[in-house]
Amino acid sequence: GNNLSDPLNPGVASFNGAGGNVTLASTNGSVSVDSTIQVSSDDPAPSDTATPRPYRASASGGNITLTSGQATGAAITVSNSSQLLSLLDSAAPGPGGKIMIQATGNSSSINVAGTVEADRGTVDIRQTGTNGAIYLATTGQIPGISPDGTAPPPTDTIALSADIVKIGALGTNGTLNIGAGTISADTLLRLYAGGSNGTI
Repeated sequence: GNNLSDPLNPGVASFNGAGGNVTLASTNGSVSVDSTIQVSSDDPAPSDTATPRPYRASASGGNITLTSGQATGAAITVSNSSQLLSLLDSAAPGPGGKIMIQATGNSSSINVAGTVEADRGTVDIRQTGTNGAIYLATTGQIPGISPDGTAPPPTDTIALSADIVKIGALGTNGTLNIGAGTISADTLLRLYAGGSNGTI
């Protein structure tokens, strides 16, 4: 929500409003994101009390859900220029939000790059189909080796952060491929390829 700083306590944030919810789902088709989805805010309180200005500081985090049941191919794509944001100031009452990305189709993939952030919340990425794959900042495939024996520079990066991060290729022959960037969890980080013959 929009807030005004307390004129008697300059710079003190006033948290107001619950984060929102965004769901993009397809039973048989693909889901693609190539810009910003922001469901809660953590703007700093203005320090100038002479002219109070509105700012956004959510009291709790919002939720983003991307799901696809597409069989084969890229079921969910979050591009390098994308941002999935559930922002929350550390002093806000909370709780944090959740960013859920799930594909269920056999032989389909989840391709995620860009920024994925759930402050004080959870990021959960899972592919549950047989022969399914998750590609984090690998442009849909493991980069090849150039003729001189060196790996080419990555074209995608990921900046993924939350309190709890769970990423799993859970079906038979599932693969989890991690490219360039950072994955940061404050409390718990779990990477899974738990199905039969799964690989990370």
